[in-house]
Amino acid sequence: MGLTVPELIELIIDHLSTDKPTLSTLSTVSSLFLPRSRFHLFRTIYLIIHTADPNSRNIASAVRFFTATPHVCSSVRHVHIRAAQTMRMEPEGRGEVGGGFWPIPQSGADVQELSALLNVLSGPLSLDMEGVYMSFNVPTIDVSALLPTVRIPSVRKLTFREVLIPPHAFTSMFNLTNIFTALEDLSLVNMLFDAAVVVAGIVDPPPWGGDLTISKLLLRHVSGLLGLLPSSAFRNVRSLDMPMLSLLIPDAARFLTPLYDTLEHLTLAVGQFGLNDIARNAFDLGLCTRLRSLTFVQVGKHEDPDMASLFLLNVNACLRLAPPAISDVTVALLPYSELTIQVVLAHERWRATREILGGFEQLKEVRVVVMRDCERHPRELGEREEYEMLSAASRDSLAGVFGKEFNGKLRCA
Repeated sequence: MGLTVPELIELIIDHLSTDKPTLSTLSTVSSLFLPRSRFHLFRTIYLIIHTADPNSRNIASAVRFFTATPHVCSSVRHVHIRAAQTMRMEPEGRGEVGGGFWPIPQSGADVQELSALLNVLSGPLSLDMEGVYMSFNVPTIDVSALLPTVRIPSVRKLTFREVLIPPHAFTSMFNLTNIFTALEDLSLVNMLFDAAVVVAGIVDPPPWGGDLTISKLLLRHVSGLLGLLPSSAFRNVRSLDMPMLSLLIPDAARFLTPLYDTLEHLTLAVGQFGLNDIARNAFDLGLCTRLRSLTFVQVGKHEDPDMASLFLLNVNACLRLAPPAISDVTVALLPYSELTIQVVLAHERWRATREILGGFEQLKEVRVVVMRDCERHPRELGEREEYEMLSAASRDSLAGVFGKEFNGKLRCA
C-alpha cells in the first residue's frame, strides 16, 4: 500500500528539516506544507539590528509581522537578536577561556518594543541578544514610571553576549528580575559596563530592582558587572557555570558566598593558569553544603598537550576543597588527537585524581569525556554541550588508572 499525501509530506519535511530556504519555498507553493513546516521554519527566529539607532523600528517591524500572523507564533521557541556589524577587539587578560571580544559599536533595543514582540509570542522562549543592549528610549532620565508597564513572562532563558552596556541602559539591566518575571536561566558572556560616570560620581546607579530568581547562571568576562551589583543578586542560583580563575577574584567571591546553602551543580572552565592560591580565597568551596555535582571543562588550544598537566593540577586542587557529599564528577578534555590523548591519560596526575575521588563516600559516577568544538564554549542559543566518547583504547587506559574500585562508577561517554 502506497503512502498517503500527508504521510509523503511528513517524510519530505523530516528530510528537509534543516533546509529552511527549501521548506519556505515549498510552503509558499503549496498550502499543504505550511502547517507541518511551521515548527522548523519558525522555531528559531533571527532579528538583525542594522543600525545603532534604537529608534530604527527594527523590532517594531517584527511585532507587526507576528501580530498579523498569529498562527505561527506558537511555533517560536528561540529568538536571537544581534547587531549587523561590530568591530571586535580582543580583551586583555582573557587567559582562562579565550575567544572573548568586546564589540564596538553597540546597537540598542527598546525595552517596550522588545516586550511587545515577546508577548505576542506564546512561549516559553529563549532570548539571545548579541551585541545589543536593552534600554528605555524616552527623552527623560527618570524611567521608573515605565518599569511597571514592562513585563515579559514568556522568556525562560536569557543570554547577553559580547555587549558593552552604556549608562543609559543600566536601568533595564538592574531590573531584569522585574522585566523577565519567569526567568530561570541567565547567561552573561563577554559583557562590560561603561561605568566611568558612575565610578566618578557623576551619575548615580539606578536602584536595584531585586535579586534574580534564576536557578541557572553562566558567567564569562563580566568583571564590570560584578563590581556594580549587590552581593545577593544571584543568591537563588543552584547551577553555576564560570571560569575557575574567578574563584580567586574578590568580587566573584562576594557573589559566591550567598550560594553556600543553594548551589547544587558547579561547572568550571579551566584554562592556562595556576590555581595555587585557591585555598586562601574568601570563598570556601567546602561550605557549599548542597553541592553534589562538579564539572571541569578544559579550554584552550588542543595543540598543546602539556597544558593537560596544569589542567589536572587545577582539577585536583579544586577536588581537594570540595564538600564530602559530592556524588558525580565530570572531566571534559580538549579534543586531542588519539595519539595525544593517550599521552594525556597516561599522566601521573590521574593517580592523584583517583585517590582524591576515592575519598568521596557518596560518589556514584565519574565521567571522563571529550568536549566537542571546545572553542565554542559556552554554546550559542539553543545549542547543547556535546561530549564525545573516548576511544576503546583510551577507555582501557583510563580503567587501568582508576582500578577495580571504580568499576560501575567510571563512565567515558
